[in-house]
Amino acid sequence: MPAMMVVSFAVVLGLVAGGSFYGLSRIHLRLEWLVLALFVFQGFARGRLSGGGATGWALAGWLLSSLILVGVLAVNWRIPGMAVAIMGTLLNVLVVAVNLGMPFATEAVRVAPPSAASLIAWGGFYRAVDAGTLLPSLGDVIPLHLWDSALVLSLGDLALAVGVIAVVADGMTSTARGSRQARRESVGCSEVVE
Repeated sequence: MPAMMVVSFAVVLGLVAGGSFYGLSRIHLRLEWLVLALFVFQGFARGRLSGGGATGWALAGWLLSSLILVGVLAVNWRIPGMAVAIMGTLLNVLVVAVNLGMPFATEAVRVAPPSAASLIAWGGFYRAVDAGTLLPSLGDVIPLHLWDSALVLSLGDLALAVGVIAVVADGMTSTARGSRQARRESVGCSEVVE
């Protein structure tokens, strides 16, 4: 799922829930620069694999960077939503590792661009599900239509997206929750449970 779509949805959700952009600056993500660098590297490696320049080194690089990403996310596991993002990343690593690429269901891809034919032509990172595919249900088999675009996602993609949305939305609203609580306490309106 495109990262900008996920982050945009998370920001809108955070704002609707009463959060603020200030809250984003209060998210204390350790090694955030490495997370960004790993996402960029993964995109490059997947592009090398999908663009006809498939090599064992590109796949190994994608898998290694994904495992490093899991480690970096694990350092931040206490942030709400991070455990779900870790699980999604691990699901994607697992299915790619056992199949030496991401399997996709041709039926799901037919309803969402790019077509199955273009993914097969790309080769490399993507592989059509067949009788030899291991864990096919973890591949890109879920068609998703969003407004004027359509995607085919894996369970790992969905879990990663839900985790990122939770991290961003919670970060945006945690400052608002804290300031509302502080205002209630300052005017003596805190609830007393007896």
